[in-house]
Amino acid sequence: MNKIGILTANLLLFDKISNICESANFHPAKITSLQNLKEFCEQPAETFVLLDLDFPGLNFDQLKEIIGGSRAPKGRFVGFFPHVRTDLKELSRQAGVSVSYPNSYFFSHLAAIIQELAIPPR
Repeated sequence: MNKIGILTANLLLFDKISNICESANFHPAKITSLQNLKEFCEQPAETFVLLDLDFPGLNFDQLKEIIGGSRAPKGRFVGFFPHVRTDLKELSRQAGVSVSYPNSYFFSHLAAIIQELAIPPR
């Protein structure tokens, strides 16, 4: 079973995301800080990460360092953000996040996004 880290401070969002992840045979892990994210990404197992880009105190420079040193395959960091915060999309791109979606799109297509993560990178 692949591991998937979920960085969010919102417990309801974590529950919603983790239920869909489990149904797609992913083992979800709650990530509560950038330090936890760094430790998660250092694991040798195949890992994937979903990032709440509106996470309180998220430092995009630190995120860039974590993504750059991660063992997670390229294309395996997916962010989501409030649609009014388009600045977060650009900051996440600069930090190395593979793709970022507005919350409305992310949550309405979450099952498909998770299934896409399960496809091995080319």
